[in-house]
Amino acid sequence: QTRQHLAHSERIASIGNLTSGIAHELGNPLSASIGYLELLKLRCEEPKNRDLIERALNETHRMDQLIKDLLDFAAPDHDSSHALCAPSEVLAHSCDMLLQQGALKERHLSTDWPGNLSRVAMAPIKLQQVLVNLILNARDATETYGTITVTATEQEAQITIKVEDNGHGIEEQQLETVFDPFYTTKAPGKGRGLGLFVSSQLVHDAHGELQASSTLGKGSRFTLTLPKTSGVS
Repeated sequence: QTRQHLAHSERIASIGNLTSGIAHELGNPLSASIGYLELLKLRCEEPKNRDLIERALNETHRMDQLIKDLLDFAAPDHDSSHALCAPSEVLAHSCDMLLQQGALKERHLSTDWPGNLSRVAMAPIKLQQVLVNLILNARDATETYGTITVTATEQEAQITIKVEDNGHGIEEQQLETVFDPFYTTKAPGKGRGLGLFVSSQLVHDAHGELQASSTLGKGSRFTLTLPKTSGVS
């Protein structure tokens, strides 16, 4: 229970980073705007104007989906001990969400993974939490216009996901304690030192492994390995 509470607490903190500047009442006027645009679309007969309305509707629906994604990300965990997920889909969804939220503004995100990676025995929301944490850490470790690289490959028995950055790197002695609870290399007030600890626990629960390597002044790499499963969700 304590681990679940810590995981949910860290997820809420991540949402705070993602949604800074977004008013909590955004959903209501957005829903109203969608309704008004739908009415205009029904009443409009001019093709050019209908096209503009359709474009506006597409954008407002996209914003509405982003809000729903954030609510799903904040939702409490249910029993997911037997959950499976498709890593390719979770990778794409996580990166898209961060890009659309502007969390990676002034950073270059490079991605590469097959579209049909085998399933792993981990709930999608938990894998997403780990990926979001690793990518946001990479963002914080890089300067403006730094590069974050997310890749995934499939071996005979496991899936390997790597999140790399060309930031300031981590000192060798810090690598030994980077997964300890409440340990952080960030400035005071910028992190609580729970993100990597919770992520490593979530990965461990899925019988996987999370490792870190770094070269000071050149960047860091976090490698996540998860065993493949032949089960179906």
